Amino acid sequence: MLVFTSTFDNISNDFPLHASFVPFIEQTAQYLGRVDDRQANFMVGSYLELRNAKEQGASIEVLDPKGERALTLEEATKAQSIRLASAGYYEVHRPNGRKELVAVNPDRQESDLELIPQETLTLWENTAHGVGSAGEGGDADRKLKEFWWYLMLAVLAVGVAESLLGNRHLAVVGSDKD
Repeated sequence: MLVFTSTFDNISNDFPLHASFVPFIEQTAQYLGRVDDRQANFMVGSYLELRNAKEQGASIEVLDPKGERALTLEEATKAQSIRLASAGYYEVHRPNGRKELVAVNPDRQESDLELIPQETLTLWENTAHGVGSAGEGGDADRKLKEFWWYLMLAVLAVGVAESLLGNRHLAVVGSDKD
């Protein structure tokens, strides 16, 4: 239980004006929300602690990124930790009714940052052109692009004309209040 015998504004005291006010509110919210400072991001291959000394014998359910149970029934009551074997989100159902979402990411240091070979890039570029020869559909594509260019110019001209006509139509007539 937490008892705070003042208001949270600066009318009755100057506590909200001090630097300790924001950390106090943060700690109060964590206490009232029963939020633990457990880590939520892990690397693939690391271990997640499942229980502390008070939770011995209580069942913990862990769902892996595929949505399947990661522990057998026996392991759910006895295991102290679980190895996070694959990347994704693990859902942990604690004995106290809390649900946690744990993110598991691959190690960035294991990424391959080598340049892609030129022959691979050439293969990828050629897949976009299709199977037919280069001269078959070239003229049709060119005419289609030219048509859209003229259509966009017409839309621009209509927009400018509408703006000019609208400004003239909605112009404010001088007032006779002078």
